[in-house]
Parts: sequence; structure tokens; C-alpha cells
Amino acid sequence: MYGYQLLQAKINGADAIRLHASILSPTELEYNIKVARAVGLSCLVVVSTAAQTLAVLDGVPSLEALVVSSRNHLLWKVDGGKAIRIIRDAAVAPKLAVARAERGLLLLAEGFVDRADVEEAGSTGVDAVVLAEELLRTDETSVRGALSHWIM
Repeated sequence: MYGYQLLQAKINGADAIRLHASILSPTELEYNIKVARAVGLSCLVVVSTAAQTLAVLDGVPSLEALVVSSRNHLLWKVDGGKAIRIIRDAAVAPKLAVARAERGLLLLAEGFVDRADVEEAGSTGVDAVVLAEELLRTDETSVRGALSHWIM
């Protein structure tokens, strides 16, 4: 990721970007967050393992929003409940609590296999869920109809 790519994203209308901890080191994440802020972009940092989550919480002081994903980003497969297991992990949970209390960290979860996954994410205290591909897996033709399978 290069600074000019962040500027291009902003010029082309982006309000936020996703930065993946599976690709970028904590140092690279911190740098990109600072550049993104300078051009007026919000950043969502995506993690998909407890180790990535701990590395980001410890090594990215500018972190504002963390997306815990149930997706294996190498295979692009969803492991139902994985995000909840990461959030509840004995090493992760206390650090998340501190980051949320001290930094106001926004916590999101993504990668669901069914409505029960979404409901369980809500019980963990996440601030929001990300539904994307999940909405496309329904036979519904309207957004309201697709959402009704997941959250209504």
C-alpha cells in the first residue's frame, strides 16, 4: 500500500479503507492510518486470528476501528463463529476491553454463516456487523428482504 493509493481512493470518493493485518505489519498499518487521516479517510483494520489481533492492539496506537473476521483470507472461506472466538479469546478480550475504554476503539465483526452468528456477535458487545457477501447469498431481490434473513 502506498500513500498515493490512499489519495486516489479519496479523490475517487472513498470515505474509508480496509487495511488487512494479514498483509501489513503493525508498522505499515500505523503509517497507512496516519496517511489516510491526513487525506480525510477513516480506516478499518481487519484481523482474522488472535495473534493478528494482539499484534494490532499492541503495535498500532492510531487504531480507531477493528474488524474481526471469521474469514480465512487465504482460502476466502468463512469459519462460522471464528470472529466471536477471537473476541472472547483469553488473551484478546482484556486487551480489547482496555482499547475500547481508553481509545474508544470501534469493534466490528464480519463473516457469518447464519443469523445465529450475527446474534452471537451482538452478545459479545460488537458495535456493528459487516454484511456483504452474506446479503448476496439470499434469493431476495431487495435490500430489505436480504437484510431480513440476517438481522430483522
